[in-house]
Amino acid sequence: ARWIVDVHSGTVLGEDPDGWTLVRIPLHSTEWAVRLVLSLRGRARVSGPADLASAVAVAAEAALRAYSVG
Repeated sequence: ARWIVDVHSGTVLGEDPDGWTLVRIPLHSTEWAVRLVLSLRGRARVSGPADLASAVAVAAEAALRAYSVG
């Protein structure tokens, strides 16, 4: 998912203790960011801001519930 840095004018900040690359990406909107993170299918996680991390978690849980119906 490193292409995100180039495509969205991100800045690489370093690496966390788990080996994830830390990146800052300018946000167009919370909704846009949620769609972007979900489209990366687990290859990205949100460390902040907290409201964005929460919005991504809510959207991911809703998507998983939709697949478990039936």
